[in-house]
Amino acid sequence: MTQSDINAQLNDLLILIGRNLLQYLGESWPWVGDDEVALGQTVQKHVQEQQKEISQIVDLLERRYHPIDFGAFPTAYTSLHYVAIDYLLDQLVGEQRTLVEEVGRISSNVTMDQDAAGLLREIYQAESRRLEELESLARQRKSSPDTRAAS
Repeated sequence: MTQSDINAQLNDLLILIGRNLLQYLGESWPWVGDDEVALGQTVQKHVQEQQKEISQIVDLLERRYHPIDFGAFPTAYTSLHYVAIDYLLDQLVGEQRTLVEEVGRISSNVTMDQDAAGLLREIYQAESRRLEELESLARQRKSSPDTRAAS
């Protein structure tokens, strides 16, 4: 795989991370009820952590003088304004699972590029931990008496 191919895959990952549902929620202010404050804070923490990953990918691509495409959020997200954050939790988990799979796929393609491989290893670990935490939150919400009563 050429350096140009690797950079293109890094840019694809940049778009995938930078324009995912988690980042969209960081900009769209989902509704957070009194019983969801901790969930809202957790989501914001993950938004900020992903923004650091985005910066790291951008820095690497800039050092390589690769043109950067930040992409756009999917238009389907526009219907998610002002919905309750717990309503979006299953979607967040699904997107996070896809992201972890994609980081793993790209990582296996760039093993000869030490800088990219090292960065992607860190991102894969962080995104895997994020997936575990989101899955745990989703399980907790589903087993919570308040959530079951509302169903």
